[in-house]
Amino acid sequence: MLQMSVFDMKFGESILLKRNTDALLVDCGSKSNRKAMIDVISDKIGSPAKLAFMLTHFHDDHFKYFKQIAKKKGQADILYLPWLSFRKKTYVALFDVALCLYFLYTKKDLNVSFLLFDQKKYIVQWVKPGGWVQALEQGDKFDLNDTTMEVLWPASVPLEDIYDNDCKKVRKILRDIIKELFSSRKECKEFCSLRKKLQEIHKKFRNLFSGDRHEFQLDDKTISMLEQLSDQEKRILQELDQKYGVPLRKDRKKTEDWRNKLRDIFHDDINATSIVFRDYQEKETNRYHLLMTGDVTIPVVDKYLFDAYFKRKWYQYMKCPHHGTDTNYTICLPYSDNLIISNGGNQHHNISSDYFYHADMRGERYCTNARCDIIKNKNRCCSENGARNHCGTDADCPYFDIDI
Repeated sequence: MLQMSVFDMKFGESILLKRNTDALLVDCGSKSNRKAMIDVISDKIGSPAKLAFMLTHFHDDHFKYFKQIAKKKGQADILYLPWLSFRKKTYVALFDVALCLYFLYTKKDLNVSFLLFDQKKYIVQWVKPGGWVQALEQGDKFDLNDTTMEVLWPASVPLEDIYDNDCKKVRKILRDIIKELFSSRKECKEFCSLRKKLQEIHKKFRNLFSGDRHEFQLDDKTISMLEQLSDQEKRILQELDQKYGVPLRKDRKKTEDWRNKLRDIFHDDINATSIVFRDYQEKETNRYHLLMTGDVTIPVVDKYLFDAYFKRKWYQYMKCPHHGTDTNYTICLPYSDNLIISNGGNQHHNISSDYFYHADMRGERYCTNARCDIIKNKNRCCSENGARNHCGTDADCPYFDIDI
């Protein structure tokens, strides 16, 4: 039996999967202050023979508390990350968006910093010496004790295929920023030289993920290398920020406009890298026990996942994409007996009322949100289909335990 604990992180996510002596903590973060949950999560993890962490994608409401869990519970034996397998040209564009956002923020954004340099430092904090780091992509498999999981996403596709209009907007904004930044060809060359150094550092990091499995072991040499690479990137970025970011931010109106546009595109693109996985079945079947979706986006589901993995498939439990919000709901999601919604507050996005109609209506809904009145249609509630449906956790037990 697979045991699942869904923790109330308000607008955030942390889900623990346990099978016999092994444990997998899928995400651990929140937009709110949820430090009180560190003890709760640590107690539920217990003392597994093997502890794995998975960061489904690079957003702080999914990674914010891994460091504290590692300090209290012990570092992970293995860390799973998404393999940013978008083709090289488009991945460089994502890097450039993060770089521009770094200049545009006065107080640096955690998600931007994570992509540019922090993930190297965090890997050392999260994973025990001798442990492993593996970047997952479509077709990979990993084990949770005697249960095998298969990865459905991310895959190697052009990012433009997912966000056609956004890529055009990005190119225009980047051109405008470059015009604003550089008054001479000499300045532009200096900037490009430093940018190239950053790309070379990141290339060294990606080269650590050797072989088909995109994995490496955290030995003393690798730990030292990751710390050095992170420090080098941070120094270069601080130098660039002083020279280009500070003057760029003087025009507050332009800065705010560019930042808001790029931020929305950047966060959507990061969501599009989410690890999506399910339990692996050796024989062809249309029924599965579990589907975990991270914050995967509508274009990914509709274009890449529906025909291959969702069409005429039935899942016993589905973790709803992006906390069950209306922004990421699509009718191309598969049938599911039971829905898991990790949305705990109305300051970000409403829960999609479409989940009240999503098959199977006889199934249960596990929703960590105790304020159903935030839903667009205020007359709907997770508990309306009977006592078996769960609407909100309580202070004494801020999680749901589910046996799958």
